Amino acid sequence: MKFIITISLASLLMFFQACNPDQDPEDLLTGPGEVEMITLDAFENLPMGQFRMDTVYIDGDSLRIQVKYSGGCKPHEFRLWKVPVAPGDQSPIELMLSHEDNGDTCEALFTVWLAYSLDPIRIAGLSEVAFLMRGSPEMSIYYGDYTYRY
Repeated sequence: MKFIITISLASLLMFFQACNPDQDPEDLLTGPGEVEMITLDAFENLPMGQFRMDTVYIDGDSLRIQVKYSGGCKPHEFRLWKVPVAPGDQSPIELMLSHEDNGDTCEALFTVWLAYSLDPIRIAGLSEVAFLMRGSPEMSIYYGDYTYRY
């Protein structure tokens, strides 16, 4: 009986140490960098952990995004993608944020700022590029139209 109680207490202790709401989200966060290009096939399989976009704005050559997500036990990765279009398609540029949560089931709520370089979406011969910003369609209601001037 002592063995079962000891194992149970050890398991509980490991659980509470693993899911630490005081964990600095920056310690478990990777991803801010620049807009990445992706193929249509790979785009269909992007990770889409839950998150909410609260604020998006352009600051010089960077796109700054404030997101909220839950976690605290495993690393999280946010990446900004240029949504692929079919050749000849004249649709406006769309950018989309993906979130890899690595199966983190912890429930601490984090709010972080991400910054991504917009240089990869520049178009030669132009001084500005308009784009649409979207998060995960099923998990983020934030959509916006932006103009990147360079």
